[in-house]
Amino acid sequence: ASLAVVLLTIMVFVVTLAMSNAVFKWDLFPPEIEKMGSVFMVASFLIIFSSVIINIMVNIGRIADKINERK
Repeated sequence: ASLAVVLLTIMVFVVTLAMSNAVFKWDLFPPEIEKMGSVFMVASFLIIFSSVIINIMVNIGRIADKINERK
C-alpha cells in the first residue's frame, strides 16, 4: 500500500481515539502525548494532501494525452 493509505489508516485510528477521549472525558493520554498526536495528524494530513494533489496532476496529464490521441 502507498504511504498515503497507511498514514490515513493510522490517522483514522488516532482521530477515533481522540474523539472518544473528548466525548467520554477519558484521560487516555497525558497532555504532551495529545500534543504530539495533534502534530502527527497535521503532518499526516499534509503528506496525504500532497500525495493526492500530485496524483491528480499526473493523471490529468495522462487523461489529456488520451483525449488528444482520439482526435
